[in-house]
Amino acid sequence: TQGKPEADNRLHVTMFLFDHTPAFDVNKVEQISAALDGQVLPTCRVLFEQLVRGKGTTLLLPNERLEGVFGLQARLAELLGRKDLNAASYWRFTPHMTLRRGASGGDTLAVDPVSWTAQEIVLLDSHIGLTHYEEIARWRLKGKSQ
Repeated sequence: TQGKPEADNRLHVTMFLFDHTPAFDVNKVEQISAALDGQVLPTCRVLFEQLVRGKGTTLLLPNERLEGVFGLQARLAELLGRKDLNAASYWRFTPHMTLRRGASGGDTLAVDPVSWTAQEIVLLDSHIGLTHYEEIARWRLKGKSQ
């Protein structure tokens, strides 16, 4: 497989995506903090069992719907929506982890399960086109695992 592997510190599952702006708005950070601070959000199990090599990326995907992950994402969307913070109009939540960017094959392989319990939500500013993420804030997940 060709392409550039993602660094360990860049591996993540995107739970919510805002419209892209040239610079991350400080007011939006305050709104997000107001929406999430003090909330009890559940930990959840993440489980990927497929390696998909597609056009330009290599991804890990689940075999089945991850109910806990979808539940956490729905709760995030609900809390953010209360502050009029909505996902980008073009975005659809599809749990995956990008492992490699650039040229790749075009097949799907079963892999040994890659699994963990998500313990926190991290707000990142993604510098589009630069493959660079800047950490803005973190929230521990405290609720009962789903």
